[in-house]
Amino acid sequence: MNYKVSFLALACIAPLMADTTGRSFFTARPHFQSASPERVSLFRNDFFDMNINGCGGAVQMVVYGSKSTKPARLAHYFTPESCNEGYLSVKETYTESEGSSIGDADYLKDIDASHFNISTVNKTFESRIYFKPEQTVIGLGLTYRQELAHRSDGRTKFWGELSMPIERISNGMGLTERVINDGGGADGTHLGLDGAHFVNNMVEAFGQSNWHYGKIDSCQCPSKKWGVADIELKFGGNYVHCGNGLCDTFNWSNFIGMVIPTGNRPHGEYMFEPIVGNNHHWGIMAGNSIYIKLWEKDCKLLSLNFDAASKYLFSNHQTRSLDIKGRPWSRYLEMYNSEEQAWIAYNNQEAGSGTSGINLLTKQVKVSPRFDFNLNWALMYSYKTECGAYLLEAGYNFFARQAETIDLESCNLGTIAIKDLYGNGETSQVRTIQKNAQQSSYPINPADYNGSTITGFQRLHSCELDPSSAAHPGVLSYTVYGSMGYQWDNKNHPTLLTIGGSYEFSSEHTNNNIDRWMLWSKFGFSF
Repeated sequence: MNYKVSFLALACIAPLMADTTGRSFFTARPHFQSASPERVSLFRNDFFDMNINGCGGAVQMVVYGSKSTKPARLAHYFTPESCNEGYLSVKETYTESEGSSIGDADYLKDIDASHFNISTVNKTFESRIYFKPEQTVIGLGLTYRQELAHRSDGRTKFWGELSMPIERISNGMGLTERVINDGGGADGTHLGLDGAHFVNNMVEAFGQSNWHYGKIDSCQCPSKKWGVADIELKFGGNYVHCGNGLCDTFNWSNFIGMVIPTGNRPHGEYMFEPIVGNNHHWGIMAGNSIYIKLWEKDCKLLSLNFDAASKYLFSNHQTRSLDIKGRPWSRYLEMYNSEEQAWIAYNNQEAGSGTSGINLLTKQVKVSPRFDFNLNWALMYSYKTECGAYLLEAGYNFFARQAETIDLESCNLGTIAIKDLYGNGETSQVRTIQKNAQQSSYPINPADYNGSTITGFQRLHSCELDPSSAAHPGVLSYTVYGSMGYQWDNKNHPTLLTIGGSYEFSSEHTNNNIDRWMLWSKFGFSF
């Protein structure tokens, strides 16, 4: 993997960049990866080679924290395209009292409340739900580099490096709700979806225990996850061109390595679940670093540094929630899990019975992340003193990642169907999370029921599912950063202490990356 491969991957990413809506899964760029600012700033070959009489080792410990910004853009990523006013309008469909057709009533809402197991006494429930997604991260990044062979002048020739971040990820969707009409409270005389009691509102709906997947936390209780966010193991070599006295003017290093997954794998219980690492993918990587001395006078030195890393992550199996093609949030549609369940609903005239679609359309799928590429430019200034040097660094980071691909070959839906608005065993092929088309129901013919099949049961097939609804699209992000510190030229243990900060952002036309600020403090020493 080299720059040509990386930019070929980038060419595959660019056409996919657009505003994204209605997705069920989000994967954030992990911190403290190769060539990221918090990892490489003021901790490069010039520091490793300071102690040429030592054991050839160097260690850095970086304490960092980050927080997302622009929650409205992130909320738009998860919500249907109809969410243009910052909220979703939820209504319980009851056309008889409104004196209007189903089609007319559909335009007054974004979500039909019946899909979420809401059925009230007066059948008039109405609310607005709001989302304010946020992510906070605190972590400790550890890097250990060891010389494996050195040159005649004592400088490192070949080296190995082990790095890992230990993090706590906290993700929250910031769900709040303004109930406009409570409909007299939940209907307590009947059971609803999954054989559970009806709920009073959408906050309760997104947290109901009969849902195994796709839940959404309210703003008071974001999900948290601690863990080691993958280990990077690298082996590299440093190359110095000494012709014409350029030993200290220009040098570069190359490396190859692997990503060892130690974080968690997505399980799909919650939307925007906290993921530590790269979704538990194994990977291979390669990259290089370049140092160029631009100017030196007396105690002052100005240099330019380039750090690049290409990574390929292998596929694995994860739990993801899928929509039906062309129907955002259809994973939440109310359904029948079998023809037998539809028959029981018909036989008992149960309008509210059925199965929550989120439990049926969440499946084990094969996920392939493919390539990502990280490139860091940095301008570094140092001012030497008797005991060491003051250091300043300012830089720019570019990150690109291909869109995930989802393989549905092993995705067996069994015998399921979308429940019609009026229930009682009838099914529909065209119902969406918002609309209930008139005369779209397929009634049961009891004369044809033989205990396993029913004429009129409109089965949903796996070919109707939309893999992209569960995949994260391609990402391009940009980071500006600065760091400063002091380096002590201790004879036995040169030491480094720095602080830094960065801001990561994306194009104003895309919302598939987290815009966030980050602060860090770094302590390093060589021995």
